[in-house]
Amino acid sequence: MTNSGTPRFLIPKSPEPEKQTGKGRIIGESLMKPTSPAVLEYPTGKSGNEILSHLINEAMKFLWKPEEDPDRYFDNYKNFLRHRGSIHLHKIVEYCKDEFVRHWASKLPFFLRWVIRINPSLMAATTKLVQHTPLVYAILSENHEIVKVLLEIEDMTSMLQVEPEVKGTCLHVAIEEESPSTSVIAKKLQSFPDVFRRTNNKGETSLHVLVAFLGDEVSPNALEKILTRFQQPNSTEDPPVETTESEEDIFSSPKYRRRVIENILESVPAVISEQVKTGEVKGLTPYQLRVHKLQNSNEVKDFIDASLNDLIIKGDEEAEKLMRYIIVEDPIAKYLRTFCVRTLKDHDEIVKALYEHGKERQISFDLAGLPSPSISEDFLRELAKHLEFESILSYVALPALEVTPSKRSSLHRRSKGQKHDDKTYSDLRTIFEWLEEHGVKRIVKVTVLDNRDKSHYDSVISKAVAGFQVEHWNWKKIDLSSEVISNSSNIVQEISLYWTGNHAVMMGWASAQGFNDVSKFSKLERIKLFVKEGYEVPDILKKNIRRFKEQMRFRDPSIDPENPPQEQSNLREAMRLDSGTTNDKSRPRQVQVMEIFDDEEFSYASDFKSSDDFKGE
Repeated sequence: MTNSGTPRFLIPKSPEPEKQTGKGRIIGESLMKPTSPAVLEYPTGKSGNEILSHLINEAMKFLWKPEEDPDRYFDNYKNFLRHRGSIHLHKIVEYCKDEFVRHWASKLPFFLRWVIRINPSLMAATTKLVQHTPLVYAILSENHEIVKVLLEIEDMTSMLQVEPEVKGTCLHVAIEEESPSTSVIAKKLQSFPDVFRRTNNKGETSLHVLVAFLGDEVSPNALEKILTRFQQPNSTEDPPVETTESEEDIFSSPKYRRRVIENILESVPAVISEQVKTGEVKGLTPYQLRVHKLQNSNEVKDFIDASLNDLIIKGDEEAEKLMRYIIVEDPIAKYLRTFCVRTLKDHDEIVKALYEHGKERQISFDLAGLPSPSISEDFLRELAKHLEFESILSYVALPALEVTPSKRSSLHRRSKGQKHDDKTYSDLRTIFEWLEEHGVKRIVKVTVLDNRDKSHYDSVISKAVAGFQVEHWNWKKIDLSSEVISNSSNIVQEISLYWTGNHAVMMGWASAQGFNDVSKFSKLERIKLFVKEGYEVPDILKKNIRRFKEQMRFRDPSIDPENPPQEQSNLREAMRLDSGTTNDKSRPRQVQVMEIFDDEEFSYASDFKSSDDFKGE
């Protein structure tokens, strides 16, 4: 999307024609000549463009080494560069591009830094003819080499002004131009987070402009794969999205654009709730705008129409379901949706960011306040008529429940066809299956009360939660095996454990096959250990807990509690340094363990209150 209105300066090209030599391609024989130690003579009787052309050609021959002194050699050009109202950087952008710039790419950064040091005001210079800063001008000119160099300049403040023509920032322009430098620009701007909240003349933040772009994710290939998945609802694998490897088309890759979105939201999470200020889509947040663009995409609408005509899908109702499925599976919409639910703490704030008025969906499911310990499948069926679930839920909270099957249900057939131990049941599995049937694909936090007289089989728990990608695990069953959790989710970050003091159980948790198995628990950051006193001598309990905390901190089950942890820590650190392993990324993530001694019996009320306020020793 190059701007055809970008001014082109008539600067003379290099006076020496490009030649081929046995030593590779060079621009003229003059490049092979050594730099003169004298002060470079200033040309007289020449136009400004000719003088700048001469300066650039001489800069190409200059060695730009520490022992060289550009201030002395180019001393006669300083006043020229400092001329008030000059736009020399813009002209350098125009002159130094394509094949030309690649011949002296190693010298160009040194030259540009020197020019900017001589006249810093050039970074923000504009004229009536050229109303863009040099950085934006380079983006519009598709001079990506110059863009990279300008982004390396330490003080970017002058380049961050709102552009007069578009009333946006350099990031707005980079996105509009589908520049391959967009990711680098967004990364650099993280040091100036306020820039991400600025809007263009349409009242859109850079995030709005970015999420409005549709690329490979609406290609025929990607939509065909989503349709296949739509017709096979039991498939658990994410549909592969076509990505572009070409540098020229890298912006079409949703993976590339997601990195830019991550840079923006890492710096200013609140921008996820910013609304478009004017125009046709006024009032829409980034997620709402993304949904709007997908729903109005010609590629998507044509694909759905073709699927209807070919009888692949039947009727308007199924077409609406397919549209909803495309939105759910869209990689950008999915990331924005997950970010909102995981990051925003207030329920109303999440709803405001995700939904237009009247289009709200359920973002959690909480049965903790039910007056009865029993519900029926018919109750769930009726409940589904009044609820529309989002594909990701912030939490699911379930008390100890018995689910009464209806005669036509699979649960009824299961209950008649098999016998259960009186001390176990599988009722809550029905609820998770029901959630999945109604479009729930991911649950951030699960809280289940499962410590009454009857509890669920470990295998039932694993199957119930598997596939929901739970991050915060709080299934309240005594001495629960780590394998149950790892079989259910491989991205769990926080786990609440309920321990009777059984030493063998804790040894299993701390073993190389337990929570110290980094391949199973690579994301684990925190364990909340609820301890029931009275099952073991307090001193033994505390000793075992202390060892468990050290084993999880170092992700090493061989930690000896009899040796001071600090001495072992020092020894391990010395061994790590001796082995040359100094990259922190190669070290397993440390896990913080917080113990909470609970003298009360687990109760319906206390088990559903938040444990976030508990602090470990």
